[in-house]
Parts: sequence; C-alpha cells; structure tokens
Amino acid sequence: MSDDPGKGAVMETPERAAFYERIGRRNLAPLWTSLNDLITPEPRSNAANA
Repeated sequence: MSDDPGKGAVMETPERAAFYERIGRRNLAPLWTSLNDLITPEPRSNAANA
C-alpha cells in the first residue's frame, strides 16, 4: 500500500494494522485493500479469445 493519501491509497497506521489483525481472526478482510483489483477501468476476462 502506498503512504500517499492523495492517490486514493489508505495510509498504514499501527491502529489500522491492529484492526486488520482483529478482523482477520474472524476470517474477514477490508474491502478497500483489494478494491482496485476488483473494479477496473476496462473489463478483464479469463475467457480465451477464439
């Protein structure tokens, strides 16, 4: 993760790391850490072009 909050990144702090650890014990994860991979400007497909 980037430490530049101006680029839509989430700053890593000790409190945030502790939160991630707590929710990880319940098999949860924050959506904002993977949102850029889930929502893309162009669709991505695993289908092969024929």
